[in-house]
Amino acid sequence: MWTNAAHTEPLFAALMAGEFLVVGGNGDVCSIEEVRSWLDQTGWRFVGHKLLGEPASLVIAEATGE
Repeated sequence: MWTNAAHTEPLFAALMAGEFLVVGGNGDVCSIEEVRSWLDQTGWRFVGHKLLGEPASLVIAEATGE
């Protein structure tokens, strides 16, 4: 599940980060903007982001060949 840039929406994702923190000692969720940056830095091109039904979604990327 990916969040907005402020990590506040969707609310479920923000709450899930809090649960990760309480249960595992560290918690975080990531935004689509962060994913795009990671892909760019590692030789992948962001193709799209598809909603699969709340709260799941899919990031689509392809290797750039670099």
